[in-house]
Formats: sequence, structure tokens, C-alpha cells
Amino acid sequence: MTYTEVKEISKQNERNRIGRDLHDTLMQGLAGVTMQLEGIKSLMASDKTERASEEIEKTISLSRTTLKEAREIVFDMRKDNSKNINLYDRLELLSKVFYENYGLSVRIKSTSDMRVSEDVYEEVSRIISESLTNVVRHSKTDVAIVKIDMDDQLRISIIDYGVGFNVENGKRKHKHFGLKSIQERVEQLEGKLLVKSHIGEGTEIQIQIPTKLRWQNDQ
Repeated sequence: MTYTEVKEISKQNERNRIGRDLHDTLMQGLAGVTMQLEGIKSLMASDKTERASEEIEKTISLSRTTLKEAREIVFDMRKDNSKNINLYDRLELLSKVFYENYGLSVRIKSTSDMRVSEDVYEEVSRIISESLTNVVRHSKTDVAIVKIDMDDQLRISIIDYGVGFNVENGKRKHKHFGLKSIQERVEQLEGKLLVKSHIGEGTEIQIQIPTKLRWQNDQ
């Protein structure tokens, strides 16, 4: 549910951005052209043809500039942005949703320019969402930390300083601790999952996933 909410907010933010871009180019550009044409009409009515000719050239230039900017917006909308998601920004949004929905304060520790593909983000977001949901359900704390970095491995750590649990008992009660689906997702990505926890000392979930080509940053 949290993952879906973040995805919908991201889509709405993108729609708002496109709307602003269109307003700043098409609407303002067309308003400028209209004003210039009205001025030209007035000049022509006054037989000021030389001045009107100058204004026509300005109007043509403005029209071409507006058309060029509009084309760039359309191209940006249609091009493949699948490798241009800012992971840090999306995780910040995820942390905001967890705080608003569950009162869990999530601190994101990551480089701000880490960019990944859409499929990478979806998998990472689901893994982190499920891990944070476990914190909400079981840890009895209102603070969690998410650390993430990427080179030859995508490394994720979800840390809380809550009540902790016995890891061996947790493995025998996999469904109760909500680790099974996380383990399955990590395995699908050929990664490794390590859970560290002690009663009274909190929990740390460590995940390592091979980057391969599809995980690389798009600098």
C-alpha cells in the first residue's frame, strides 16, 4: 500500500512538472504572440508599415522559439526515462509516507545523485517498504535508518534500535517476522540477505545485490 502511494505521488509530481513546463512555454509564448499581433494590427491601421514589418519579424522569432521549447517538452515526455530516477528523492518521498501513515521517522543516508532504472527502483522500493513495515509492526520504535550505496554491489541496510528478536527463532517463524517475501525478492535479484538482531538491541537487515549492467548509475 505504501509503495503504491509513493508511486502515485511520483506520477502526480511528474504531471505537475509537465503542466508547469507547458504553462511556461506554450501558454506564455502564445500570449506573447497574441499581444504582438494585436500591436501589429494597430500599426497597420495607422499605416506604420515599416514598424509593423519589424514587429512581424519579432513575432516570427518568438513563434519559432516557443515551437522549439514545446518540441523539447514533448520529446522529454516521450523519451525513455527508465534510467533517470533519482533514488534518493524517491526514498525521501517513501520516508515521508511512512511518517505520515505510521509515525515512523525514516532517515535516509545515501548519495543524492544516485540514479537507477524504473525496474530497479520498484524492486528496491518494495524491499525497503516491507522492511520498514516490519519495523512498524514489531520493533516498538519510531525511528529507522536506511543506508544505501552502489558500485559493484547495491548495498542496502535497514536499521532500527527497537526491541530486537532472536534471529534463529525468527527463521522458524518466517511469516510472523515478515522476512520471507523480502528473502524471495532478494533471491530473485541474485542477492544476499543477512539479518542481525539481538533482543533489546534492535535489528539490522543487510542486503547485497549484484549491480550488473541494469543496476549501474546513469551519470
